[in-house]
Amino acid sequence: MKKALLILFLIILIIIVFKLIVKDKTNIEPDGFMSNENSAEVAYKNWKMYTDSKGGYKLKYPSNWMLEDGGDNEMIRANIAKDTSVGLQIRMLENKNLDFDDFAEQYLLKFENEMTTHWNGSIRQVSSRSSFISDVYSNRTAFEFSRTDSERWYLIEYIWQKDEKIITFQCGIMYEKLIKFELILDSIADSFEFTD
Repeated sequence: MKKALLILFLIILIIIVFKLIVKDKTNIEPDGFMSNENSAEVAYKNWKMYTDSKGGYKLKYPSNWMLEDGGDNEMIRANIAKDTSVGLQIRMLENKNLDFDDFAEQYLLKFENEMTTHWNGSIRQVSSRSSFISDVYSNRTAFEFSRTDSERWYLIEYIWQKDEKIITFQCGIMYEKLIKFELILDSIADSFEFTD
């Protein structure tokens, strides 16, 4: 009898621990940026949809994040942020002359130079990958950035090109919030689609 009660107690304890763990997990299940899986299969529970008809794209973002539409700004289409520790700016560019990899290389070099010049900091690329899926080129490049005031950031540049149109996300996460927010930024990027 004691053995049966002990087993029952252990089963109940395991169920309680499992429920606590599941409750603490985020409500998104991304497959990873630039995956071959259809982003519609990813669960974006309670996320909002942002559609930029002029820019020709759409994406999903967490409902508790703020979105500021760029309005008539031809280049800066929108800003999406949780707070001052994480956010992204959506930009629209064109590429008529370069192949995608050359464009991405020049664009990322210009971004690095602008960051170090504006903030007088140091920047180091930590990862970069490109792909071509369904007529869309894409690139995800991450950087570690240290400002002269000792503030550290993790920066991610997402770039997509379809025909001559380029859409970029310039993302920043304060380094101490990296674990909490990198997955969410990748999930926003996974939801990105050109609409035209």
